[in-house]
Amino acid sequence: MFLLGHYPRPPSKWQHCVRKTPLGGSVRWGTAHFLGWRRPPRQVNRWARWRAAADGQPGASNGRLDHSSREQVYEKLFAEVDASRFARVTPRLLAPIRQAAGDATAGDEADADGNVSVSQAHMTLRTFVDYMRVLFRHEPVILRRFILALILMVFTKSILVSVPFLFKRGVDLLSRLGDPATPSGTAAMAMYFLVGHGVLRTVANITHELRTAVFIRAGQGIGRQISRATFQHLLELDHSYLLANKVGTITAIVNRGTRSVMTLFRALVLSFVPSLFELVLVCAVMATRLSWHMSLATMAFFVAFVSFTLRVNQRFTPIRRRMNDLDNEASGKAADALMNFDSVKYFDNAAFETVRYDRVLAEYERCAIDNEKMYTFLNAGQASIYNAGHTLVLCSGAARIVQQAMTVGDLVMASALLQQLSFPLQFLGWQARELKAALIDLENLFTLLQQQPTVRDVPDARPLSLRCGGEIRFENVSFAYDKGELASGRPVLRRVSFRVPAGKRVAIVGGSGGGKSTILRLLFRLYDPLEGDIYIDGQNVRQVTQSSLRAAIGFIPQEAALFNDTIFYNIAYGKVHAAAEEVVAAARLAKIDATIRAMPQQYDTLVGERGIRLSGGEKQRVAIARAILRNPRILCLDEATSALDSKTEKEITAALDELGQNRTVMMVAHRLATVVNADEILVLDGGRIAERGSHSELLEMRGLYYDMWQRQTERATQEVPSENGQLLEEQNGGRPTELTVKGEGVGRGHAYLDGRPEASGVSSRAAPRGAEEVR
Repeated sequence: MFLLGHYPRPPSKWQHCVRKTPLGGSVRWGTAHFLGWRRPPRQVNRWARWRAAADGQPGASNGRLDHSSREQVYEKLFAEVDASRFARVTPRLLAPIRQAAGDATAGDEADADGNVSVSQAHMTLRTFVDYMRVLFRHEPVILRRFILALILMVFTKSILVSVPFLFKRGVDLLSRLGDPATPSGTAAMAMYFLVGHGVLRTVANITHELRTAVFIRAGQGIGRQISRATFQHLLELDHSYLLANKVGTITAIVNRGTRSVMTLFRALVLSFVPSLFELVLVCAVMATRLSWHMSLATMAFFVAFVSFTLRVNQRFTPIRRRMNDLDNEASGKAADALMNFDSVKYFDNAAFETVRYDRVLAEYERCAIDNEKMYTFLNAGQASIYNAGHTLVLCSGAARIVQQAMTVGDLVMASALLQQLSFPLQFLGWQARELKAALIDLENLFTLLQQQPTVRDVPDARPLSLRCGGEIRFENVSFAYDKGELASGRPVLRRVSFRVPAGKRVAIVGGSGGGKSTILRLLFRLYDPLEGDIYIDGQNVRQVTQSSLRAAIGFIPQEAALFNDTIFYNIAYGKVHAAAEEVVAAARLAKIDATIRAMPQQYDTLVGERGIRLSGGEKQRVAIARAILRNPRILCLDEATSALDSKTEKEITAALDELGQNRTVMMVAHRLATVVNADEILVLDGGRIAERGSHSELLEMRGLYYDMWQRQTERATQEVPSENGQLLEEQNGGRPTELTVKGEGVGRGHAYLDGRPEASGVSSRAAPRGAEEVR
C-alpha cells in the first residue's frame, strides 16, 4: 500500500510513460518525484485495482483496470500525495518568516528619509537565511546542488589565482633571454609556462560554467519552492484580505519578491562569496610571495571600494521604495482597467484610464531617471577607487623592482591578480545595488507572507460527517465586517437563529445590504461569526476541517466565476479528477451538453476571461454542471437567476429545482417569484429575521414580505411585450420606449429606439425583467 508506507523496491530500469490527464496535465512514470522515484504501471496495477474498488471507480470489477481507469487512479493518487506533502511542508517553510514578524520592533522602521535601518535589513537577511536553512532541510536535492556549486567555486577561484604564477614564470624566463648566462631551453620552458597559463584559464572557465549550470538548477528549485509556498499562502488567506487589496498590487509584490529570492541567492553564491574568497587568496599570495605592503594596499582599496558602494547604495533605498510603490499602483490600475474592460468600453473612458495610468508611469519615469543617475555616480566612483588602488600597488611594486627586491614577473603577476579582481569588484558594485533592491522587495514579500488567516482549522479538527443528511442550524449568530460597524451599533447580522432541516429548501430574502449573502459566507467559513455558532448535522463548523466542510457544499453564485480555460476544465473544476464521462453526464443534467456540442471546439472551447465568451445563461448552466459534478449534500444559491432574462431564468430555475431534489438547499433571492416553492422563507431586515414562514403564510401577515411582493408584482404588470421587439420601461412622458432589433445573426442587424437608431449611451440595465436576451 503506497500511502500506508509499504514501498516496493524502485525498478532497476526507469520506465517512462507519459499520459495526458482529463484536465490537461501529465504523469511521467520513472521521473524524479519527492520520494525519489515513481512506480511503473505494472507494479502499481494491483494497488490501483484495490484503490479503484474502494473509490467506486469504473473498471475495477473485471479483475484488471482498463487504461483510462488506471490513469485516473494514478493521477488522483499522486495529486493527493503531493497536496498532502505541500500542506505539511509549506507551513514549515514559512515558519521563519512568520516568526520574524513577532521579532520586529519599532526601531526597525525607516527613518525620515525613507532609508531602511541596518536592523531592518539585517532582520530581512537573517529571515532569508533561516528560510534557506529550513528549505535545505526539506529539500536535500537543492542542498546538494548548492554544496556542489560552492565546491566548483572554490576550485575555479583556486585555479584563477594560480594562473598568474605561470604567467610570472614565463615572463621571468623571457626576460633572461638577453643574458649570455641563460641556459639553453629557456625559451621553450617559457613557452610551456605560457601555454599552461592558457590551459588553466580554459579549465577555470569550464568549471565556472559548470558552477553556473549547477547553480541554475538549485536557484530555479528555490524559486519554485518560494513561489509555490507564496501561492498556497495567498489562497489560504482570509476572504477579507484579498477583497481589501488590489489583485494587481498583490501580483506585483509576489513577482518582485520571488525574483528577489533568486537575486539574493545568486548574489551570495555567484558574487559576494566568490569575491571575498578570491580577495583572501590574492591578499595571501601578495603577502607571502610579493610584499606585505602590496597586500595592505590591496586590502585598503578594497575596503574603500566596498565602503563607497554601501554608502551610495543607502541613497538608492528611498528611490527604490518609491519605485516599488509606483509599480504596485500602476499594476493595480492596469489590472482594474483590464478586469473592467466592458465598463471602460461602455462609458468610452479609454482615454481617461490611459491618462490615470500615464500619471503613475510619469512619476515612475522620474524615479527611474534618478536611480540611473545614482548608478552612474556609483560606477564612476568605483572605477576611480579601483584605478587609484591599482596604480598604488603598481607603484609599490615598481619601487621594489628598483630596490631589486622583486622581478618584472612579480610585478606582472601582481597586476594580473588585480585585473582578476576588477571584474568581480565591478560585478559586486552592480550586485550591491541589486541586493539592496532585493532586500526591499523581499521585505514586502515577507510582510505579505506574515499575514495570518483568522479562519483556521483547530488543532483537533475532524472531517465533517453528514450522518443526518445535511441539517443546518444557526444559533444567535452576529457578524460585522469591520470594527466600524460594531462601534456604530449596526452589525450586518444580529443574533440570527434558524434551522434548515435535511432535504428541505429555505429561502432568504430582504433588502440590499441586509446580510443575505453574508449568511452563505458564514456557512462556508469564509468568515467566523463574532457571536453564536453554526452547526451542520450537530457539528460546529469551527470544529471540522475547512476542506471537508466545503466539499459537502455546492455553490452557484449570481454570476458564475469561470476560469479563462476550456468548458471542460470549468465543469471539471467541481471535481478536478473526474472522468470525461462524468463531466459530460453533468453537462447533460444541466441542459448544456447540446449547446456545447454545437460549438466548433465543443468541450475544448475557451470561455475567455471570467467566461466573457458565453452568455449569462450558458455561464449559469456551466456553474450548475459544476455543482452537479460535485454532488453535494448541501446546495447554496446566491441569486443564481437574478441576472438572466425571463426565458433563461425559467430554464435555469427548472434545472436548479431538479438539482435540489433530496438536498438541503439555502437560496438567497431578490426576485420573490423564484422562492414561492420554498419550504420556508426568512425575511431579513436590519440584520435580523423580521418574518419567517411559507409564501402563503407571509402574504397573510401583510408585513415586509407582502410589501416587497406587491412592489414586484406592480412592476411586472408594467412590462408588456412588443410584437417586434422588447419594451424597455415606461419613460419619455409615460409612453413605452420600444427597442426593435432587425436583422439576423450575432453581430448583424440594427437596433432602433422609437424608430431611431440606438444611441451609444443606452445601457442594457434599462431592460426590464421579462425582456428576452439580445445576443
